[in-house]
Amino acid sequence: MIEVYVQWQRDGGAYLATSRDVPGLIVEAETRDEVQRLVPEIARELIALDDRILRAGEQFAYRWQD
Repeated sequence: MIEVYVQWQRDGGAYLATSRDVPGLIVEAETRDEVQRLVPEIARELIALDDRILRAGEQFAYRWQD
């Protein structure tokens, strides 16, 4: 399972998603739905570029911080 930390950025009016499990994963989106759509797409691209990242069964656990 890949843990994704999502924080609401009040000053920017958007969510910011990052993950310790996928180095380089940074996603900014206006809605939670958009975060959940973009994170797997971008994470899969980063994983394909870096063999060192353990494939975690294509499951993502979101940790929302408002």
